[in-house]
Amino acid sequence: MTATTSPGRPSHTARPSPSMRSAGYARGPGPGSWSRPRRLLGAAIVAVAPLVLLGGILYHPFIADLRHKHDVAAALTASTTRWSIAHLVAAVGSALVALAFLAVATALRQRGEWRWSGRAVPFVVVGSTLFALLPAMEIGVLAASLAGADAEAVLIELEPWFRPVLLGSAAVFAVGVACAARAVVRAKVLGRALTAVVVGALAVTAVSRFLPFGAALVVGAAALVVGLLPLAGTVAARPPVPAGPG
Repeated sequence: MTATTSPGRPSHTARPSPSMRSAGYARGPGPGSWSRPRRLLGAAIVAVAPLVLLGGILYHPFIADLRHKHDVAAALTASTTRWSIAHLVAAVGSALVALAFLAVATALRQRGEWRWSGRAVPFVVVGSTLFALLPAMEIGVLAASLAGADAEAVLIELEPWFRPVLLGSAAVFAVGVACAARAVVRAKVLGRALTAVVVGALAVTAVSRFLPFGAALVVGAAALVVGLLPLAGTVAARPPVPAGPG
């Protein structure tokens, strides 16, 4: 390539064109790379988010079958403070999980995996948002109970709204998790054994959200911890700088 010059400026001072910089001639991280503080923050969110969600679910009073509204109402009225805190923490955890997948998708795109990582984000965000509505609904039931309403009756009336949101959030989230798992496989950022563990754990997480059982919620949240923690190191690591043509 011939360098362009202007009058009075030597040719050796000409700057490389933007196309050269984007091809990897510029020093430092490639286009779209995060700074070290942002990478560490993203990695912290990836590590902490599933733990927050798991903590909220573990603190929630255990209910073997969530379809039994009498048992749900009994747990609600037994400890209103625990009920409200557990659901609030679970809702916050769901929001953090969406941010965690966004950080993972960004890290995978920085390593060249654009197709599936990009597809995962909207589904995970929408699925997590719908999932966060479920704790909000149950806090609403608590408020109605404190106002004098029968908790079991409110739960029964809420069921036509609660179940579609539950299944819809699970379905949308499952699509996003499947795309994220595919992106992890294609990006090859982990070893084969660890990749299999991550993909398997994400699959368990996705399936568990369809099941209205207390044990399924716990297992799914624990599996999400297993699925995301290994990816925290990938998010924290500096992506490789694209090499220029030889």
